[in-house]
Amino acid sequence: MVTVLQEPMRLYDFAWPERFSSRACRHGVLCYFDSGDIGTSSDEPPLVLLHALGVNFTEWRHVAQVLAPQQRLIGIDLPGCGHSAKPRHRWQLSDMTEAVLGLLDELGLKRAMIAGHSFGGRIATELALRSPERVAGLLLLNSAGFIRYPRLLASVGKRLLKPQLVAPIMVAMSKPILGTIVAHPTSPSGEFVSSVTDRFRPEFAWDFAYHACPLLPALLSDVLDEIPRLRLPIEVVWGRSDRLLRYRSVESHLSRLPQVRIDVIDDCGHMPNFEQPTRVAQAAVRLAQRVRRA
Repeated sequence: MVTVLQEPMRLYDFAWPERFSSRACRHGVLCYFDSGDIGTSSDEPPLVLLHALGVNFTEWRHVAQVLAPQQRLIGIDLPGCGHSAKPRHRWQLSDMTEAVLGLLDELGLKRAMIAGHSFGGRIATELALRSPERVAGLLLLNSAGFIRYPRLLASVGKRLLKPQLVAPIMVAMSKPILGTIVAHPTSPSGEFVSSVTDRFRPEFAWDFAYHACPLLPALLSDVLDEIPRLRLPIEVVWGRSDRLLRYRSVESHLSRLPQVRIDVIDDCGHMPNFEQPTRVAQAAVRLAQRVRRA
């Protein structure tokens, strides 16, 4: 009898079934969900949900449950993550953006609103900069890309942070690392942390390391010089207690976005989609309203 291990960061009670595309991504099968267009007009752009580094689309579970009755949602397991294909590949930011655009093309969607959490936010802003005709608006949650890191840090990190180092660190430090991403381990954020801890296995640390290490330059890159070009409706949600991407480090840069509305949530960490899903859903509704008016 073969035992199939559950991925530690996947929520298996997600409300919508997985779908698979063999054409959207050149690196293999892409896993996604589509809530359908019930309750929305045919010309209204859907909201595409992009997850954080190395996670999967089920991290949007609680937000999706609030939004789905009024908004078509599409979530993607980005290439190399979740149930999408995981070839040993030196992943680049362009691999992620190409996969998103490839799925939009396959679904016959000319434009979409893009929501991105953490590194997913960096992918979302890259899409808006490189393919502005495809992006109707942005919803950014504790997004990467708004801090300018020293070049030396990126250079040293690229040389030192290899899977052979990162994976053992994750195995040894999984609980402390998880403890940094939420402000308080309450439900549902506490349930997520507990499920990851209970199901964590060393092989998942290696999968993450092989995916994340090549993406380090993209993770540390920024869009600060290109902020004036982001002329589209943008909603930003940020947990003030985030210890990974501190709000005080990005506040002045976010305020420079031409069409931005910022919602800073007190007593919330790096995972507002788990810690404050209703606030995130409200921001998504505001974004859809702004896109309609625009």
